Amino acid sequence: MRLPVAGSADTLRFYTDTGGGLFLLGRAADRIGAGDSAGVRPSALAADSTFPDPLGAPEGRVPVFRPEGDREAEYDGMLGQAWFADRVWRIDYVSETLELLEEGLAADSDPGSRVPLAFRTDSTGARALSFPRMRVAVDGDSLDMLLDTGATWVLTDSAWALFGEEGPDRRATSFITTEVFERWRERHPDWRVIPSADRTVSGMSMIEVPEVMVGGHAVGPVLFTQRPDAAFQEYMAQFMDRPLDGALGGNAFRFFTLTIDYPEAAAYFHRNPTR
Repeated sequence: MRLPVAGSADTLRFYTDTGGGLFLLGRAADRIGAGDSAGVRPSALAADSTFPDPLGAPEGRVPVFRPEGDREAEYDGMLGQAWFADRVWRIDYVSETLELLEEGLAADSDPGSRVPLAFRTDSTGARALSFPRMRVAVDGDSLDMLLDTGATWVLTDSAWALFGEEGPDRRATSFITTEVFERWRERHPDWRVIPSADRTVSGMSMIEVPEVMVGGHAVGPVLFTQRPDAAFQEYMAQFMDRPLDGALGGNAFRFFTLTIDYPEAAAYFHRNPTR
């Protein structure tokens, strides 16, 4: 999303990622003359009220991240789980819009499209983090997936040759652990596999799943990018209520208008008739 900066003609570009962190890149903070060791207040960023406070961030600030070799990127920062937390959002993948709704509005959604969400809680039962877990059915199996609007892969040269060079080299994807990837490949030798397709993690392949069941809808095909088992069963498991089998991302959500109700721990998948 693009955000006009308060008191400036500049515009910041944020990557919105339900499965990611919250930060403003150091070069962007320097460019707009905002930010210190404590981070940036939202009021210093937004020219209007379209940028709500990140509820899970210290003192409501957006941390400034200065990675080694901070280079020009496609975005100036990331709006992750701490920004999405405790709110109701509607993402229309056809019109390419993100809308903040009033709490309770999602209750008007079709209950048949409702998918329960689960979150990590602390010892008192209070929500500790807002990375959403959901269940997705593929090939008769019910899988635990991160609802991950920011899931991406970067095409290798061999993938470019298959998919063509039109469009960006970084594209939306979904992820699957190697364990499930190998199970699918053994069961279905006819499912297309693209070897060494992802530049992000060397040697990772992709598999094209003909049909995914989510929110009462069968959609597809959906490409899943292979990841080491530990990426979801150990690393992401630290932030979830249980280990995961992978993540469902934008290449599956593109069929829908997606409403995510964090207070009620539910997502609604409204199938777009044009896709």
